[in-house]
Amino acid sequence: MRKPIRVALVGFSYGHQMDYGRQLADHPLTELVAVCHPDDGSDDAIALAREFAEQRGVPFVDNADDVIRTHRPEAISIALPPEINTDYVTACAEAGIHVMCEKPIGATAQTVDDMAAVVRASGITFTCAIPAVVYSNAFRPAMEQLEQGAIGEPRTAHFQFLQPRGPQYTLSPEACRQRGRAELANFGPYGILALRKVFKQPIRSIFARKRAAFYEHYREHGVEDIALLSVAFQGGGVGTILVGRTTTQSQPTTDCRMQVVGSQGVLNIENGLGYGLDLFRDEYRRVNFGPSVGQLYADDFVQAICHQASPGISLDEAVDVFHALENAFASAEAGQVIER
Repeated sequence: MRKPIRVALVGFSYGHQMDYGRQLADHPLTELVAVCHPDDGSDDAIALAREFAEQRGVPFVDNADDVIRTHRPEAISIALPPEINTDYVTACAEAGIHVMCEKPIGATAQTVDDMAAVVRASGITFTCAIPAVVYSNAFRPAMEQLEQGAIGEPRTAHFQFLQPRGPQYTLSPEACRQRGRAELANFGPYGILALRKVFKQPIRSIFARKRAAFYEHYREHGVEDIALLSVAFQGGGVGTILVGRTTTQSQPTTDCRMQVVGSQGVLNIENGLGYGLDLFRDEYRRVNFGPSVGQLYADDFVQAICHQASPGISLDEAVDVFHALENAFASAEAGQVIER
């Protein structure tokens, strides 16, 4: 019988660890050996990480490098800020540790490319947390239909990802000054990856607009709520992407959908996240149809490690999505098409 894969979770500032990281820790083929959140002043994140470690009966660590040196995991789920994420992924790769990584994977194109070179040379399994358009109970069968030629050759596509309850997540003026980016950076990767999976060709050019802003301080600092992209692929495929956050309070979950027009038909995905039933009583909750996106994503990562196979979201795809997003921001700032 195979020994469990020793795993660790590093970084609790995002929802990643309580979803994908938790699924990795709970996988029947893994053993959680450490939980970490760097001592960076994020009191809520530190408390969450400590509580998670206590519940699982594993050590809590406040230094990410100590996780590698002392606990020697075979795989790590990382959710660190992009400014330090690439250095830590690189350190994991050099130590032969497989990586499940939150997005964005880095802060600059150069740091991402440098990291990717080390990851490729190391031979580790690397995957990136853009799972909704790969593992959901809507996108999986849709992509299977495309693979089987159900609508012929894909010609055009439109992807939409609109997250409700905008005011709840409004960035402060200080956060706007520091980030300079909002929902295109947050949700754009889903659309870019979805179109990449549909057309299976390199991106040729990108044109983007991101001037929609609900709040005055968003406009002041160039931070967007909603963005629109037009993406042209080699081979002739063209896709549009509408992503962002809306002020809608009545819709309980994300409006995620896609339409693909092919040479012999049309494919429509109406409920892209494919969660299942929505239940309302004292609070809103979802009941999944079958395994959740997080379960399938974590299992794909584990199986890729076990069988030395490529994961459903590969390093090359993650890097390409990052560069495409950078191209989109450059296009929006310049007001012109960015050729690649």
